[in-house]
Amino acid sequence: MATLYNGEDIPWSLLAKEIQNCLAKEEEEALAEWLGASEEHQALQAELHRIWTLPEEELPMSSNAEIWAELQSKLQERQPQKTFWQRYANLTAVAASLLLVIFVLYGTGSFNWKSEAVAELNWLELEAKDSRNLQMPDGSIIFLNKKSKLRYPDRFQDRREVELLAGEAFFEINRDLEHPFVLQIAKAGQLEVLGTSFNVRAYEGETEMCLSVSTGKVRYRSPEGEEHILEKGDAVYYNYADKRANLKRPLNPTHWRDGLLTYKDCSLADLRKDLQQKYGINLEFENEALSQCLFNGSFKSPKLEELFQALSFTLNLSVKKVTEQEYLLSGEPCPSSLD
Repeated sequence: MATLYNGEDIPWSLLAKEIQNCLAKEEEEALAEWLGASEEHQALQAELHRIWTLPEEELPMSSNAEIWAELQSKLQERQPQKTFWQRYANLTAVAASLLLVIFVLYGTGSFNWKSEAVAELNWLELEAKDSRNLQMPDGSIIFLNKKSKLRYPDRFQDRREVELLAGEAFFEINRDLEHPFVLQIAKAGQLEVLGTSFNVRAYEGETEMCLSVSTGKVRYRSPEGEEHILEKGDAVYYNYADKRANLKRPLNPTHWRDGLLTYKDCSLADLRKDLQQKYGINLEFENEALSQCLFNGSFKSPKLEELFQALSFTLNLSVKKVTEQEYLLSGEPCPSSLD
């Protein structure tokens, strides 16, 4: 690996870029090598990060020229006989100056004082074969369901923006009034939040996208510009065929995370759709009037057979397995059905 700093010299340029999160991959490797060489290097990095977070009124007021001269003098000093803490104190005395020297090192076009880095974002793409968690640069957490695909930047700037390319994910977004979180959903529009938690299901091959809100508030905008403000417990379904967004109660949107299935006055037509999504089976009705029957029940990580047993017992119906993925529901229409 090419060394990006000389001998014992402090790699100020790499430290400056690291503070503003714009290191290239080879630069990250070089800085990691330098940091791993001694505790002194790590202590200096920590001090630079501390100073970077200071209010501007607490920062040094020296001119760039004075700071540059002081820094050059410090870099020329070689005193190997000093102890670790003596050498560390010598370096941290000029640590604050480094933050202004960043401007001198890179010129007006590369860095701005305590501002966002202007370097181009690096976008990463993750395809989850199994369920997994992912932490965003701002500390927000994204829980990806299996067979899901996400695109996200290696850091956030003015907007915190992520793309769900396919699949399902649950989002726990840290609140930041100055930097809204924007999620782009493949073929189904976008949503914007400040701090909330919500679930999005948008698998390829399904007829609609479902967005359901667990906490906070979400603004959803369809590809056609239709907008909806959703709060806790609300959900919107975007149909890819008719390009319409419809508000309706979601059915167990976080089952894939918590294993809970709850049905309250749920029509068997909706139950059939829910079981198809969650278990990958097709439930046919011997009599289509059965689709209007209402089902109630609450389950924790149930097997499909347990659901069918509850269905048969409460509604006096029978379920027959036709193939591995096909089931037939038969019986008399229910007395308490939808009008």
